[in-house]
Amino acid sequence: MYDYSFWSPVYLALTAAYFLVASVVTFDIRLNQAKQIEDIDYGTLPAWVTLFYYFQWLLWITLAILNWKWALVIFIIKFVLKILPVLETIGNFLMFPFSKDRNTANRMEEVAAEKHLSDLSPEARTAVRKMFREKFGIEDDRK
Repeated sequence: MYDYSFWSPVYLALTAAYFLVASVVTFDIRLNQAKQIEDIDYGTLPAWVTLFYYFQWLLWITLAILNWKWALVIFIIKFVLKILPVLETIGNFLMFPFSKDRNTANRMEEVAAEKHLSDLSPEARTAVRKMFREKFGIEDDRK
């Protein structure tokens, strides 16, 4: 077993790559969960993103071989950032150019707003939806 220092350039580069790959994987997981649990389609990522799942584990195994103590710390930090929406947000930002539905983030915000609109009158809901679509440039898909 090697005992690379955490501050070595190799370990820092692998750690940065690990967190970037983990953010894309987390974003893909959240999109799939939204489809299954909430029955809402926010769009899908390209098929080649599934390679990131394997690449994430390959990077973590490499980090563990180089320094297993720091690899465990990095795994715990990733777990905390995964629970908080930090990795999901970074993944959304990174995958925006590759998203088949470019309005994924806007659609997520629209659905969240829809949940709070249920208390309003039908006329007020229609007005708020229209204003929201105009503001974010979302086409009406309920035609």
